[in-house]
Amino acid sequence: MSLNPAGRCLSAVGCAALIAFALFGCNRPYSELDQVIERNTKAMGGRDAIAAINSIEIDLHIVDPGFEVDGTYRAARPGRMRIDVLMGGKHVFTEAFDGHHGWEWAGKGNQETASDKATAALYHGVELPGKLFGLHELKERVIDSS
Repeated sequence: MSLNPAGRCLSAVGCAALIAFALFGCNRPYSELDQVIERNTKAMGGRDAIAAINSIEIDLHIVDPGFEVDGTYRAARPGRMRIDVLMGGKHVFTEAFDGHHGWEWAGKGNQETASDKATAALYHGVELPGKLFGLHELKERVIDSS
């Protein structure tokens, strides 16, 4: 079976496209991770939209076995956060991360420095993507918090 001239042209174009794709694919492998980051960034509105978010405030209602509380979570670039917790309308707990250190206040007395483990949790809570920062920003924002 022989191809007509139009068929040969399409076949040649297809081969050329396949070769070009293979050659360009060899220069920089586009990983599955790159695809996930690109899709996530697009789903979040794009890089400019994500970068335009400078602060957030989220009202929470937390139900756990044995207690129920309300909270207000606030976070701001470049990586600070605070959560105030109320039980029955009374302020009972606050914890915060100032960009370097964590602290907490448990209803009486002065605020106390948070433990290293608590500070790391506060840091990860504000820095990880999904609130203020996009997945594409994670690599450049990672610092050693251990």
